Amino acid sequence: MTFISRRAVFSLLTPAVCLLAFLVSACGSTSNRSADAVLAAREDWVRALHAKQLDAIINMYAPDAMFIRPDGGRSTGRDAIRAVTQLAMNTFTSDIHFQTASMVVSGNFAYDSGDFNETLVLTDGSGTLPGAGAYLTVYSRQADGKWLIAQQVWTQKTNDSPDVRPGTH
Repeated sequence: MTFISRRAVFSLLTPAVCLLAFLVSACGSTSNRSADAVLAAREDWVRALHAKQLDAIINMYAPDAMFIRPDGGRSTGRDAIRAVTQLAMNTFTSDIHFQTASMVVSGNFAYDSGDFNETLVLTDGSGTLPGAGAYLTVYSRQADGKWLIAQQVWTQKTNDSPDVRPGTH
């Protein structure tokens, strides 16, 4: 029977453990960089919406992207999303703020889900409208590394919307 000293075992395992720790931290750092890139894409979208930069916004969507509107309707493809976005821009100036509840990055896909609050300034000068709701945005990483919106869903909270909290439904 061969006996290996503890010292020999530790001298063999230490490099392996260090390598494993390095690989795990590298993966985490890649995931963090991807999450940061997704959040940066979202903030670019917010700035472009507020500045009414229609072309910039549309280029943030994948060519076959789908936008599911608060009324349940679907706009599929950049041309359809352009039409909905143009109508909104003609009617309002948006000041929107997101609160992420959950973000997951997995390979070339990511999702960002949470709540938003928005003040809509009417372009006709007649005042403002408050808005609030929930959102889900799915991103896909392109071959060039850029994150584009693949799917986007918005809800609109109304005065009669139930406030359901975990454990109360």
